[in-house]
Amino acid sequence: MSGTPGVLIRLARQALANAREHPYLTALFGFWSFGYTIMVPQVLGGRYLPFLSEQMGGRPETLFVAFGLLMVNVVVFAFVVPFGLWMLVCWALGRDEEQDG
Repeated sequence: MSGTPGVLIRLARQALANAREHPYLTALFGFWSFGYTIMVPQVLGGRYLPFLSEQMGGRPETLFVAFGLLMVNVVVFAFVVPFGLWMLVCWALGRDEEQDG
């Protein structure tokens, strides 16, 4: 656990370097992330919350748990997935440039 801050700092430095080197790609993935922030609750929220609540017993407090699970989906699909793919694409583009040069 002691190495975690160092890893996060290196990840943040690499993300800043990728953003400087590939600004258009950064904007593209940023818009994707923003769109998913709105889309995931719209797509899942209509039937997802009542379905999960019903599966957990249908009591009113289960809606709170279902909403928490919906927010976990938002974090995963709107932030973790686009960020990870953006980092991989930037890494692949940088690697391609190294091999050409």
